[in-house]
Amino acid sequence: MSVYKNINLKSTSNILVNALNSNIWTSNNNYISYKQIQVYNDNIKINNNNIASNLLTTSELSRRIANISNLYYDKSIKLETRSDGVNISSDLLYTVDRNPPSDIRLKNVLSYLDNSLDKIINIDTFKYKPNETSHNLYGSDDRIYVGVNADDVNKVFPELVSLAGFDKDYLEDGSIVSKSGSNYLSVSYERFIPILIECVKELKNELNALKC
Repeated sequence: MSVYKNINLKSTSNILVNALNSNIWTSNNNYISYKQIQVYNDNIKINNNNIASNLLTTSELSRRIANISNLYYDKSIKLETRSDGVNISSDLLYTVDRNPPSDIRLKNVLSYLDNSLDKIINIDTFKYKPNETSHNLYGSDDRIYVGVNADDVNKVFPELVSLAGFDKDYLEDGSIVSKSGSNYLSVSYERFIPILIECVKELKNELNALKC
């Protein structure tokens, strides 16, 4: 006999499977022994009366979940998985704390930043629109952005640079390689903040030296 735990069936009475003693209780607390239950061709029968049909087995349900490609809300597609990534057709809202722990007790300080101003001065900044290559690779839009050259950043602050998300391929040993073989780069702009803080401090020191 197939066992279904905590199933709420839409019928004249709601049926709930008690996982502790394998008994069935209706919403009006009528007791039904599991011996009165029959599962046949994905139908559930109680005393030879059909109460539900077209139930999915655990393996079939797992298979369907594993092959879900789209998510819908109110009959409208909101998330679509594609060969080149994920397309979200609505605002992306999240409640995950993306801030890494910053408590000094959790860190082994390797060195302090210095000469940040001299390094950052060599990084080109510009306004740009994604080109045709980016459209083909990851479906970029046509908006105007401000940004930097990842190659410039990689020369002075390699810690801020990684493979672009669309170009990452995860191997079985856990290593990450370029999917395209072209090593497209991405920059973590939020990690620029400590460097900019250090630049301000260096400028402040230079200003104080001029005042003296």
